[in-house]
Amino acid sequence: MISTILLTIFHTQTIIGDLYGSHFQSKRCIFLGNLLIVASSNIYMASVSKALYRLSRVIHQQCRCFQRTRFYIITPLVQISLSLLLLCPLFLWEAVVYLPREHYCFVSQTNFRGILWAVFSIYIVPIICILTIYVRITMYINKERKTQTKIIRRRQSRDVVVIQRILITVGLLTLAGAPAAFFLIRLLITGNIHPLTSRVTWLIAGVCLTGLSVTLTFSIPQLKSIVLKNSTPSQTISMSTETTTNGIQMRLSTNKK
Repeated sequence: MISTILLTIFHTQTIIGDLYGSHFQSKRCIFLGNLLIVASSNIYMASVSKALYRLSRVIHQQCRCFQRTRFYIITPLVQISLSLLLLCPLFLWEAVVYLPREHYCFVSQTNFRGILWAVFSIYIVPIICILTIYVRITMYINKERKTQTKIIRRRQSRDVVVIQRILITVGLLTLAGAPAAFFLIRLLITGNIHPLTSRVTWLIAGVCLTGLSVTLTFSIPQLKSIVLKNSTPSQTISMSTETTTNGIQMRLSTNKK
C-alpha cells in the first residue's frame, strides 16, 4: 500500500516536471526515496515470511514454537529488521539522490554500486529464499504423499491451494523487479544507460503492485466477502424492496377475502 502511494507521488512529480519544468529537490524527497526502498524490501520480505509459515505448516507442524502467539508477534519485527539491515549500505552511502531528469529521488543509475546492492538486497535475496522454500515444500509433499493418512492429505491439499495463490503473488513480485534486473544486466554488458530505464521499471512495478493488491484481496476469504458484499448493494436493496412489496400485496389480498 505504501509503495503504491509513493509510486503514485513519483509518477505525478514526473508528469508535472515534464510539463512545467518543476523541481522537487528537498529533504522530503530524499526521505520518500528511502521510504520507497524500505517499503519495497518489506513487501518481498513479507512473502518470505509467508513462505516460512507454509513451511512450518507442511513440514514442521509438530514443532510447538510455530504454534505460539509470540512467534507471530516477533516475526514482523524480525522481517523489518532484516530489511533495514540489508539496506544499511545504501543509507550509509547516501545512495538516494534527486534525479533531475526523472523529477524524484532514488538511487542514481550512474551509481553502479548503489543500484547493484539495491537490486541484490531488495529483489534477488528474497526471491532466492522464496524459491528455495517452495521447492523444499514441493519435494516433501511428493515424497510423503504415499504414506499419509486421508486427514493429513486433506490438510495438505488446502495448503497446496494456498501455496498456488502465494506463487501467483511471487510471480507478480518477480515480474515487478524483472525490468530493473534486465536494465542492470544491459548496463553491465553495454556500459550505456537506456533513457527510459527508470520510467519503464516503475511503470511495470506500479502495475504489478496494483495487481498484487487485487490478488491479495481475493485470496483472503474475509476480504473477498467484504468486497463482494459492498459491491452489490443495489441487488440487496432491490431484493428487499421486492420482498416487502410482495408481503404487502399478500396482506391486502388476505384482508379483501
